[in-house]
Amino acid sequence: MAYKAKIVPVKVCGAKGSCGTQAMINGITWAVDHGAKVISMSIGPVEGQTIYDDLGKYARNNGALLMIATGNDNQDYTDSSWVSGSDNIIFVGSSGKTDVKSGFSAYGQMLDLTAPGESILTTKKGSNSTGTFSGTSAATPVVSGLVAQLMSVASFSPAQVERIMFQTAKDLGTVGWDKLYGWGRIDPAAALMAANVNKNDKTVPTISNVALAVVSPSSFTVTWDTNELTDSVVQYGLTTSYDRIVGSATMTTHHVVTISDAYSNSVYHVRVIPADAAGNIAYGSDRTITTPIAPVYPVISAVKAVVASGYQAKIT
Repeated sequence: MAYKAKIVPVKVCGAKGSCGTQAMINGITWAVDHGAKVISMSIGPVEGQTIYDDLGKYARNNGALLMIATGNDNQDYTDSSWVSGSDNIIFVGSSGKTDVKSGFSAYGQMLDLTAPGESILTTKKGSNSTGTFSGTSAATPVVSGLVAQLMSVASFSPAQVERIMFQTAKDLGTVGWDKLYGWGRIDPAAALMAANVNKNDKTVPTISNVALAVVSPSSFTVTWDTNELTDSVVQYGLTTSYDRIVGSATMTTHHVVTISDAYSNSVYHVRVIPADAAGNIAYGSDRTITTPIAPVYPVISAVKAVVASGYQAKIT
């Protein structure tokens, strides 16, 4: 992808592939401290690990982006501690030649993007030949290469690079973000075109007329306006850590997003975070909405109809 990028290999795993927590912390920190701007890790899911949040933040605070493969067990990691820090990391899944999710690709709330990860031509270990390889570990370097190319266009921030990729990805699955494809399969040509056209735009969009409205005990809508064309992205959750995200990459000035997986009788924190075509992100203020108690309907059981006499029947 980025054939002029400088490769800095940093070893954090043992000879048999085991990766220690402290080794990963040391490796990523060393890479960032020595000027790395794109960090690609094909480590797969590790239950109970919560270090990625701090690592992702450290990278972003120093102008770098951390990409991590979702893994190859086809599991839904929506509620796993593995996804801690998903706001600061780009999680990558795999798709095939027909833009269908790879059968092995892990998925969930943390997933951001998919990239080609089936039968990817690469070098073969222990030989001077090439071969093919499949896995989210093959897809993640493709996204990393696009990040490197976008960073070479202009002095984009990590957040800008991320949103340009989200906006220009080919939407797959459910319209907008979904847990099987994230924002979709990356489209390098569209991303680079958007970056070049908008590289001098540094103005953050303006948000107005934010409104929240209950639809049902498990859903509510978020509406708002922007002064320029932006995508429609909402963060929400039961705390201000906003552990959920939903939205659409369609550019508009009037935004309507429906949250459909809420718990009843709960207070939700909501924040809109639209971005324009240059990736400039506007962060709305925290707002709250309370979902109503779900109604409890009576249950009818053991209905019987008994003929009493003539045309009359007794129902019990």
